[in-house]
Amino acid sequence: MYVIDSGVYQADSEFAGNTGFQHSWSAAWTPEQVQTCGTPAPGADDFGHGTFVASEITGSKYGVAKHVPIESVKVLDCTGSGTAAQIVAGVEHVTDTAVKPAVANMSIGFKGGVSQAVDDAIQASIASGITYVLVAGNEGVDACLRSPSRVTAAITVGATDRTDFRASFSNYGSCLDIYAPGENIEGIWGTQGPSFAGGTSMAAPMVAGDAVLLLKAHPTWTPAQVRDAIVGAGISGTVHAAGAGSTTKLLRTGEPAAPTSFGLRAHANNLIVTAEGAGARPEIANRYTVGAWEGLTIVDAGDGAHVGLRSSSNNLYVSAETAGAAPLIANRPTIGAWEKFTLIKNADGSVSLQAAVNGKYVSADNGGNSPLIANRTSIGIWEEFDLAGPAANVYMVANANYAAVTADNGGKSPLIANRGSVGAWEQFDVVDAGGYAGFLAHADTLLVTADSGGAKPLIANRSAAGAWEKFTIVNNEDGSVGYLANANNRYVTADNGGNSPLIANRTSIGIWEEFWVYTYDELTP
Repeated sequence: MYVIDSGVYQADSEFAGNTGFQHSWSAAWTPEQVQTCGTPAPGADDFGHGTFVASEITGSKYGVAKHVPIESVKVLDCTGSGTAAQIVAGVEHVTDTAVKPAVANMSIGFKGGVSQAVDDAIQASIASGITYVLVAGNEGVDACLRSPSRVTAAITVGATDRTDFRASFSNYGSCLDIYAPGENIEGIWGTQGPSFAGGTSMAAPMVAGDAVLLLKAHPTWTPAQVRDAIVGAGISGTVHAAGAGSTTKLLRTGEPAAPTSFGLRAHANNLIVTAEGAGARPEIANRYTVGAWEGLTIVDAGDGAHVGLRSSSNNLYVSAETAGAAPLIANRPTIGAWEKFTLIKNADGSVSLQAAVNGKYVSADNGGNSPLIANRTSIGIWEEFDLAGPAANVYMVANANYAAVTADNGGKSPLIANRGSVGAWEQFDVVDAGGYAGFLAHADTLLVTADSGGAKPLIANRSAAGAWEKFTIVNNEDGSVGYLANANNRYVTADNGGNSPLIANRTSIGIWEEFWVYTYDELTP
């Protein structure tokens, strides 16, 4: 395992028991760098970043691939900077000396630009048989416009927050292969010890650790096979508001396996398919999150070619009723001809369903306003679905007063931060609202709105997501978040130090506009 970064502080107890830092190498510093940082020491990390990355990959507490031997390839100085020539030298060192199978992690990017020399060096290294994991970058722009994230043969990684939304800083686009958690991540920062940090730099090492584990199990795999296995193990639809052209897959470590239980998010209207009335009525795409009625389990149909879909709403199989002439409904105890489907993977990562009984594709008819029916001869947007998991169930604590936000009075009163404990009124599902975040209150199962275009306080009283119900989650450097209302492009504030209801009326983020977000399972054992 090669960590091309700022070095690794090898003496930290996080690396005790590691089978060895086989070598440590450093690029030559410029005279200006020597004047600022001194002579580079290959076995040290005078910036901290490389140690953090290494602890995520191989550390005894934080590592994905614990105790795997690593080599520190030092190309960044004490300020976290390095020249293109130094980075190229580090990559070429790995290419020339690597013991294969090998993985190299580069949590390094060129902010605001590209370097063809760096891209070419990485491409040549991959061609020699080394798997490279790269960062997408932290500018919130298309990763295809930056080096080295645009190197297509590598595994390029974007970052998500704790609610599985793309972190606001993360680059995006078609050059991304996978997302991984990258906000408020714990690791070892140089000689400072345990710290929290955020960025695509923190997301990439998790993928690198997974690549190491895969190569341990499959030492003859090529870099392309490792990349395809990691991407194949993710589930489409997991990452919300992923960005234009981006994958929606989140890292899932371990051997690739087909998902067996999921929800279906219709591309027609971006809503989840439900077995309406606990399965008593046809399947239709009209829900924001996956609950009991929305879960589907893939079951082998027994013929080696098809699957059945068992609904969690009533434990019955979905049927293309009347040989496909009637809408889909979950009403069959066994799989027969009408209950067999082919699950088709589309080029964009979405899936489609083809009914065996008539050979036609399942459609979220009428833009999702009508029940699902198998009546299409080709695949368009109404016939495309993403596999989706449950939304994150969170509670929010205002930095203004350290109180939990509540949908007061069962959702009938505006949101306010005044609770010292968390119950149903303080819980929200963070849902995908068409590229934005929406907040579904557990108090009344309605969406939070920046009412009257943001002129009135936030309140949970909407059944559908329009412009006022959409928010952008902004990740702050300290791990807190801000909420930017689409209604008026203003930030939500816990006004008057939290003593007044939440309202979207601020042009910048201060203490009153900062919130700490926790998943509910962090609160409950």
